[in-house]
Amino acid sequence: MLELNLILAILLKPSVIIFGLLLLKPFWRMRQTSGMITMFWSTVFFLIGELACGIDIYLIQRMTLVNEGLHDIFMLISFAGYSYGFYIILLNRFGCFKTECKVYDNCELDPEGCEKYQQFGLYPIWLFISGIILSIIPLFATQVLHQASLNAGFGETVIGSYLYNRTFNLYVLQQIIFPVSAILAFSTNIVLYAIDRKMKQLLWKISCYGTGALCFVYFRLILINIFHPNVVYTAIGEEILELMFLLLLILLIAPKYRSNLKTQSD
Repeated sequence: MLELNLILAILLKPSVIIFGLLLLKPFWRMRQTSGMITMFWSTVFFLIGELACGIDIYLIQRMTLVNEGLHDIFMLISFAGYSYGFYIILLNRFGCFKTECKVYDNCELDPEGCEKYQQFGLYPIWLFISGIILSIIPLFATQVLHQASLNAGFGETVIGSYLYNRTFNLYVLQQIIFPVSAILAFSTNIVLYAIDRKMKQLLWKISCYGTGALCFVYFRLILINIFHPNVVYTAIGEEILELMFLLLLILLIAPKYRSNLKTQSD
């Protein structure tokens, strides 16, 4: 029987890296399009994180604090970047989120330069407080520390092994430092928004960081707690979800990329 962690090492992890690399070319070629340069650099940070994880899997063959920590940090940065990239793309696609504006259908103003666009009343405060509450929850989640030696092979034949070791330091990084950084981001936004009641570009960027941090924290936290103590399922689930996300990005940008190529050829 083929070991599941061998499938992870020879199929899932390489697939994630390959699909991530495939995304770099279209994002770079469309870098003049709103949001695409952000998506490009988000993918670069995503791949750096995956490569740091790959060093542990293929070379060191054990989870190290440095590489796993770098993997988590770069993944959080990429999640935050993707959040901001999607915001820019949606803004470019729909033009403005102020649908109650009387000139919404025919408005050609840049939303970021429109005073009316920046005014959202108390809704941002509610969203920021919600973000803080969601960021506090992981601080009280179960402290899962686990060490396991995972052999990879086929049947009785073992061709490699990997020492999974989620230490207290990694727990602090993933379930304390990251959520606290999101709390600080949303708290900063409350203060900045309370000063002049305008959602300026800086506040959108900080919001996207907090959103990206929250997404990564819950992404990792849910997988760890669902499958604990079976860390192989945790790792496989993480790679599958990452692969699904990258495939979704490919499906979303494929039509725009083909259109871009056709325009350049004409």
